[in-house]
Amino acid sequence: MKREVIVVAKKSQGSQTPNEKYNAEFGEENAASKVKQSHQNKVKDNFQTPDEKYNAEFGTENTGKTQK
Repeated sequence: MKREVIVVAKKSQGSQTPNEKYNAEFGEENAASKVKQSHQNKVKDNFQTPDEKYNAEFGTENTGKTQK
């Protein structure tokens, strides 16, 4: 019994270096740019006290008193 192996060439995506081919396949550059962009867009919270963080989160003054 004779087997024939047919090799189908993968369509070239215009990648020129192994790095470009890897990036095209796995989106490495795209992911890195998204991480960098999200880091730039991140709001830096500099709270001095836990109350300030609570107030910013819930929009109320935390006086430590409970409502009855």
